[in-house]
Amino acid sequence: MGRGTYSRRKAEGLCVRCGRPNPRAPDRVVCGPCGHSLSAQVLDTRDRRLAQYAWKYEKARDNWARRQEKTR
Repeated sequence: MGRGTYSRRKAEGLCVRCGRPNPRAPDRVVCGPCGHSLSAQVLDTRDRRLAQYAWKYEKARDNWARRQEKTR
């Protein structure tokens, strides 16, 4: 997505990712489903990274382990 599309959708109050009307709140730029998929991607990426380098980030490793227990 280009800067023009992003700016236009934001100015019109649309979700900047999918173009749907009615984002979650006026101060948000993405709708609920897009925001959920973004957060899921971030967590998945973080989990993959922590699986490789868990010894570096003790607090993050503990959070990762807690999330893994919730999904089981």
